[in-house]
Amino acid sequence: MQRDMELVREILLEIHSRNGLDPKRVQLDGYEPLIVARHVEMLFQAGLIDGLPIKTLDSLVKEILVIDLSWDGHDFLAAMQNKGVWAKIKSTLTAADMAVLPLEILKELGVALLKRSVMEKFGLS
Repeated sequence: MQRDMELVREILLEIHSRNGLDPKRVQLDGYEPLIVARHVEMLFQAGLIDGLPIKTLDSLVKEILVIDLSWDGHDFLAAMQNKGVWAKIKSTLTAADMAVLPLEILKELGVALLKRSVMEKFGLS
């Protein structure tokens, strides 16, 4: 399975939109639950989300009951939820490119693009 960065973005947006900190699974319409669960597990391992890992006998992957985004998760999403930044990344990199780039590089790229956008708004470019 390849990482799907569009799915990663959707997962982070869904978590960010929640009210409260009750641990619960992430479910997204249009995506296979097992694929979502695996991506959530990878985001947990990468330190972008806080949650409670559980392993059931019938599950192929460790499920994470998600509590919230971590600090790094909020930083990553700050860049990726900006439509201009996300559009620039998607217009420059293919889904296959994004699937193999280290997450840290995508985060740095997104933050750099966001920083440039903010600096331009203040006339500091």
